[in-house]
Amino acid sequence: MELVGLIYKIKGVILELKEFKITVDNHVFHGYEFGENSLPSLVCLHGMTGDLKSFSGLIEYLINDFHLILLDNPGHGETGPLELEDDYRFSALVNRIYRVIQKITNKPFYILGHSWGADLALNFAKIHPNKIIGLILIDGGYVFPEHVGGMTKEKALLGWKKYIESSKYSSWDEVVKEYQDYTTKQWDTSLDSIIISNLKR
Repeated sequence: MELVGLIYKIKGVILELKEFKITVDNHVFHGYEFGENSLPSLVCLHGMTGDLKSFSGLIEYLINDFHLILLDNPGHGETGPLELEDDYRFSALVNRIYRVIQKITNKPFYILGHSWGADLALNFAKIHPNKIIGLILIDGGYVFPEHVGGMTKEKALLGWKKYIESSKYSSWDEVVKEYQDYTTKQWDTSLDSIIISNLKR
């Protein structure tokens, strides 16, 4: 495990965080640790188009109560994609991420999962029930085609293709407007840094 110290500023208070790069099965996982190891660990798993920055707005509310572990899932942020499609099956991905977490802490931990990360969290609880203290699930429940009446894999893939093709913007202002429509929070530059990593130029 490679650790590098960095600084994070919240409301004028400077916090030290540790950036890590952990190799499991010849694959390097990137992430950050915040807070005291003596506190209960909370592993944060982001959604499919996000990265660990998705949780930056929550850090100030969690840092006094948890040892935070923020992880870029494979193919997101600064963690490269996995080689095989089967590597993304929930069971395979959970076991690989679990081995990453075990290199940081061997104590039971909480999981905070958003969207796809919430589905990963549920699979964690199923596969490693004795290691999970509790789950916090935000906007989870990705539905597989076979669980929806009349839905097929082909229809689902066509829907995703249409969504991806409709998600093209000609300016940063268009992107910000799209996100502003989904939030009640006053917009500021810290939100820019969260969403910019979701987009390709």
